[in-house]
Amino acid sequence: NSDLRQLLDVLLKMDEHAKIVRRRGMNFSEFIELRRTDGKLPLFRIKFEGDVKYFYTDAELEQFVKSQEAAKGKELQLSEDEDIANGQNGNGKAVHAERIQVVELHESKEIEKTLDALEKRGLRPKDYFQNGKAGGAPRFRLQCEDAQVPLHSLSEILARITEFGRRGLVVQRYKGLGEMNPDELAKTTMRPDVRTLLRVTVGEAAEADRMFSILAGKDVERRREYIETHALEVKNLDI
Repeated sequence: NSDLRQLLDVLLKMDEHAKIVRRRGMNFSEFIELRRTDGKLPLFRIKFEGDVKYFYTDAELEQFVKSQEAAKGKELQLSEDEDIANGQNGNGKAVHAERIQVVELHESKEIEKTLDALEKRGLRPKDYFQNGKAGGAPRFRLQCEDAQVPLHSLSEILARITEFGRRGLVVQRYKGLGEMNPDELAKTTMRPDVRTLLRVTVGEAAEADRMFSILAGKDVERRREYIETHALEVKNLDI
């Protein structure tokens, strides 16, 4: 069913968004509630003097900083490091400059697109979450052959479908085709009607070389900076 497949793609993205937002120490449901009527989510989260605020544009953030500087009569510095924003350096020693911790929420734009896709299918963002009422009536029902499963949120669908799909299956993983027996190869890899081929391409050799130099080179600081910048964007990490 193409409609169901498209919905599952949207829900997979929602699950990925939820993981990223939680890694930032935020509640995903509460973050989605910050969505404005025009569909926009905050682009910045700031922490200053114990308060947390969200801003939707660079102009809003700039206006807030200027208002605080005017009220205090001095320039304030912006920092992504929580310790520094709280008045300490990396060694726990006090620093004198007053700072505002600013976190840019890079994922907001992609979450907006996913929420729009959800609404185009006649569903609401809040349908993704449990309504919090124990024993309440289910919002949806998932049917697979003769089985019907009541669901209280869209977030349950993926797990249930995975559960249905795994019935009677045995998952085996191989490092390479050489580990497979001839009969296993004949039933899987050698059958075009059941196998899936994925092509890996490198669009620009120069960019690939640059990334390899950063991640596998001897410049530790450069590698650390890259990892710190993109750590929250990682998916399917295999260690």
